[in-house]
Amino acid sequence: EKESGGGIWPFIHGVIGALGMVLTGVVLGALVVLPALRGGNDLEPSMLPAPQPATKRPVQQKPTVQLEPFIVNLADTHVTRFLKCDITLEVSGENVVAELASRRDVFRDAFIEVLSRRRTTDVLNPEGRAELRRELIERADALISSGKVVGLYFTDLVIQ
Repeated sequence: EKESGGGIWPFIHGVIGALGMVLTGVVLGALVVLPALRGGNDLEPSMLPAPQPATKRPVQQKPTVQLEPFIVNLADTHVTRFLKCDITLEVSGENVVAELASRRDVFRDAFIEVLSRRRTTDVLNPEGRAELRRELIERADALISSGKVVGLYFTDLVIQ
């Protein structure tokens, strides 16, 4: 009597046929579906509208003033630490630049007072530096008669 299943060959042919269909689906998906999902189209480049240049608003540069370096003793009690920092101020106008230049010693004294009250840990962590930056801006703004400080940047900061 013959076996009713025909052996293993029909099973192998079925698996090969199924793999062929899956492979065909993957290839068609890669060639047709993926470009459509990515926004591809069948238009020639000459048929596409010309790309418009991005319109950028001009960035309004504010005047800056680079202060002389500050070297102060920090308020640490267990060890003597020094802070050296370079500060650049971004100000609202040229009138503030002139005022900072004419009253340089007053601003330096105010900044030294604020800086020397800080401890090493205050200056080393980001939150402490943000608070220091805020206090220095407030102190400078209180001394400026017209205009204001719009940014303060530590361009060098060393603790020893």
